[in-house]
Amino acid sequence: MKYEMYMALKISKETEMEWREEEFYRYYKSLNDDKHNNEKLLLKYDRMYDLIESTKKIDHILKMNSIIKVIMSKLTDIIAETINGRSPRSVI
Repeated sequence: MKYEMYMALKISKETEMEWREEEFYRYYKSLNDDKHNNEKLLLKYDRMYDLIESTKKIDHILKMNSIIKVIMSKLTDIIAETINGRSPRSVI
């Protein structure tokens, strides 16, 4: 039913691609933001990939590569905080 309703709108493929690109860059900006919530990093990255999977534009590939670096640095911080935040356990 929803698909038929969407198709009835007769949205062009060009418009759909523009929307995908806009959403891709919103995710890109969000993931580059230092205030970003770390718990959804990989979900957003995955969504970015889904949005541009069919385009194969070099700009998109370079942006995805830079986001991987951002995610890796944030994950390293999360892991370090987890390890350093643990209290020592006593052995009985």
